[in-house]
Amino acid sequence: MKISLLRYVLASLSLGLACAADASVPDYQLALRYTQQADWKNAETALDRVLQNSPGYMPAVLLKGRVLFSLGRYAESLKTTQQFLEQEPYSGEARKLAGLAYFMTGNQEGARSELQKASELSPRDADSFYYLGRVYFTASNLPLALSAFETAIKLDPGSIRARNHLGQTLEGLARFSEAKSAYLSAIKLEGAPKNGSEWPYHNLAVLMLQQGEAEEAIKYFREALARNPSLVISKVKLAVALSDLSKLAEARTVLEEALRLEPRSPEAHYQIARLLTKMRHPEEARKHFLIFQQIKTP
Repeated sequence: MKISLLRYVLASLSLGLACAADASVPDYQLALRYTQQADWKNAETALDRVLQNSPGYMPAVLLKGRVLFSLGRYAESLKTTQQFLEQEPYSGEARKLAGLAYFMTGNQEGARSELQKASELSPRDADSFYYLGRVYFTASNLPLALSAFETAIKLDPGSIRARNHLGQTLEGLARFSEAKSAYLSAIKLEGAPKNGSEWPYHNLAVLMLQQGEAEEAIKYFREALARNPSLVISKVKLAVALSDLSKLAEARTVLEEALRLEPRSPEAHYQIARLLTKMRHPEEARKHFLIFQQIKTP
């Protein structure tokens, strides 16, 4: 979950400070340009020069918090953002960044608290509600996650990720028909495979597979893999769907592809063992069962 969240964060962290940039601080302007180019190390170096000369220049402090987050240095990002918040406690953007840094360092309560404040300070910011929903979802607080995702969609109807996570939340609440509709609404907004997200397709396919709709599930697993050919879990689930339709040879090929991508995937070894048993290859099946047990037993 953290990896996918990080991807979304890096894609969506606003550079709103650019509009407030002080032209008299050239290194800050330079840092902004580096940040827009995702050149985080040079951005950090430029910001260090700014803060060495002007330690109280708050736009540079907040931007450095963003840069440190993008470098994966979450504890440092949090510390820097908190320095900004000591001077600017009512900044929704800073509260959001602090919440995300708390989340990435494993502090769920800190994340919830800061993102709640961010959503109150910036009630029109869809991102704050989306990330708050992610925190609630991770904590299995599904009713509050549902409310947060619904608000995010109301503020940003084109948010594919919010619709996808709304679907997951509805699944968790056993509202399967509504979950399917949420995934389909996300898919409707999707672009071409090379630009799109695999997750609405994958999640819808898993739901259909669980409901016994293997043929439809296969279609959506293939769409997910068109967007991310290396998504091992989609390959494994696709093989399960193919096996359910007695397409055993194709299922085996797909599982072998999954194992080439991730040789230590316990789920892939388990499913190919089941498949080989079904195909009456007990010795090969036993080998994969043993590998599965070795991986699962520390």
